[in-house]
Amino acid sequence: MVVHTSRSSSSIDRNITPTQIEHNFVTPESSLNSDALWLQISQYSKKTQKQFEELHAMHERMKTLTASMDKIIKNCQEGHSQLRKASEETNKILN
Repeated sequence: MVVHTSRSSSSIDRNITPTQIEHNFVTPESSLNSDALWLQISQYSKKTQKQFEELHAMHERMKTLTASMDKIIKNCQEGHSQLRKASEETNKILN
């Protein structure tokens, strides 16, 4: 059983040949049988799943890094504010 490759239809087409599938999906080689094609699709799916998982992990690390950077920026802003206040107080004392 093979899902029809047309974008306009989600019906199952039992008459489609492996060669038609190859042409529509993966390779121009007409000798590829449907089992090999599904194996190739499965391997590609596993590869893309792994890439998705790696991308998701990178996204999570970026969120952690962004949160850390936000804390650093906040601390810098607070430090800058305290230095400015100390500078103003020092200027008052000196004047």
